[in-house]
Amino acid sequence: MDVNDMLGDRNPAKRDRRPRAEVEAAMTQRARRARAKLRLTRLAEWQRHITSLFHHNPDYPYDVNHEYLEDWTSDPDYVVDAVSIREYDGKGARLYTEPRSLSAVQDSAEHAVNTLLGNRVAWGFRVFFDEEVAMDLDLITGQGIPKNAVVPDLVVLPQRMELPPDQERPFDDRSLRLDRGDPVPELVMEILSRGTAEIAVTATDPQGDTGGQRADDSPAELLVFKLEDGAYRQLECDPQMSEPEMPAFFSDVFGTHIRMNGVDWELARLQWHDPVKSRWRDHETDKEEQYRAEGTLETTVAVLHKFLRTKLAQPKRRRIEAVWREQGLPPDVLDRILAVQRTPKEWRSLMAAPD
Repeated sequence: MDVNDMLGDRNPAKRDRRPRAEVEAAMTQRARRARAKLRLTRLAEWQRHITSLFHHNPDYPYDVNHEYLEDWTSDPDYVVDAVSIREYDGKGARLYTEPRSLSAVQDSAEHAVNTLLGNRVAWGFRVFFDEEVAMDLDLITGQGIPKNAVVPDLVVLPQRMELPPDQERPFDDRSLRLDRGDPVPELVMEILSRGTAEIAVTATDPQGDTGGQRADDSPAELLVFKLEDGAYRQLECDPQMSEPEMPAFFSDVFGTHIRMNGVDWELARLQWHDPVKSRWRDHETDKEEQYRAEGTLETTVAVLHKFLRTKLAQPKRRRIEAVWREQGLPPDVLDRILAVQRTPKEWRSLMAAPD
């Protein structure tokens, strides 16, 4: 049997008679269930197809309920380079995520982890666990085999797996083997966009679903759970740190409060509270602050050379500029420039520019 038979009829004439252009008849829930039953009756043949794939992984529990081809799969847990993930609703319509909103959350989450915890955040990282755990969670493939691997959206890896700053993790080093003694991740994050609104977040919780199902019109929000005595308990927000529509939660992993900065999918970002600067931070606000600081520095350097041109020789002004660029601007910098105009001999102490 050819793998195309398992995917259903691809006749162009039949495709043209679809009720909606974006619906794929071969990917409706009914069609997928029919193919799963067909694969079970021809299991050896289907397994030969699986082993012929260039990305075949003998350790992965392939599931007859999903499609596995050379360049795409419908299995959301099958993360392989050059193999895309395709998801469909029950009617066979392709589910598309919103790259902008998802990217904003991803960028802000990665920035928070890297800033607070170092370079140990990972996307598309496969986590393997014992088959006994899979049985407890009722994670079973269509063949009745325990599915002992999941791929969370974000994983904060154990500290021993931290990489040097800005170093990317090799693609062949994207597995965490809890079944072989690897330490558990410190934090796991699932991001549900409108495109994945029908997907529920599950974790090692005896009650099953920890996150609930997200409706299509759900606002962007942050749900935080903490593992206690083998079960995940949803945390209450901190009323003193929360604002309207922006509940804040204290995170033991981050060592500070975190929140989602709004309910708009297009703009929402994960933020963390900086107690030193006494403000909420994220990737975008940090970049904005950097741009403002760079602009202020250049403006102040221009003022330095203009106002002290007749008071200090150029080498001295260049020395002050170098200190500012290395250490940042001193407080009350404009008052200091005016003071040097009056007492140029004291320029070194006023500008905090030691020899």
